[in-house]
Amino acid sequence: MLMNTRKTLFLTGITTVCLALVYLFFFDFPKKKTSSPKEFTIGSPFSLIDHRGMVITEQDFVGHPSALFFGFTHCPEVCPMTMSKLSMLLDELGTKADRIKVYFVTLDPERDTPEVLMNFLSAFNERFIAITGNTNDVESLAKSWKVYWKRTETSDGGYTFDHTASVLLLNSKSNFVGTIGWKEEAAVALEKLKRLAKK
Repeated sequence: MLMNTRKTLFLTGITTVCLALVYLFFFDFPKKKTSSPKEFTIGSPFSLIDHRGMVITEQDFVGHPSALFFGFTHCPEVCPMTMSKLSMLLDELGTKADRIKVYFVTLDPERDTPEVLMNFLSAFNERFIAITGNTNDVESLAKSWKVYWKRTETSDGGYTFDHTASVLLLNSKSNFVGTIGWKEEAAVALEKLKRLAKK
């Protein structure tokens, strides 16, 4: 009799635990909040100048998709190769490229004056826009976009920069929607720009 009682209590306990778990699973567990990682707003208001000496603000990123790259004209490899790649990709896009604006933001406003930037851009694409200005304002812009850069002194008394090598992609609302990575395959990058042109 005692054995049956224990068995009954054991089964009752197991049943109770199972029912509790079923209840928690269907009713009490917090529902997962689904959020899209594809788009989020980043960046802060700014007022700088472009390579033509015209004032440029965050509002210039609104109304069209943008590709944004932070670099410097004395960059020996990453910057010129990235700008050359973007120029080639825009040519492949054809008329779709007219919707996308490409911005080159210097991390070295001390040397990269509007005149220097204009000469730099002439080697790539006349549609590109370069941004420079007060050093503190440029640094604030870079920080607002979570861009990494570090100035490093060189043995000849000069300096260079280590910096983020990705191109930031923004939709027409100035929302970040992705990147084109350094050394990313051209075919993959082209597809990203095709999608960006529709945003």
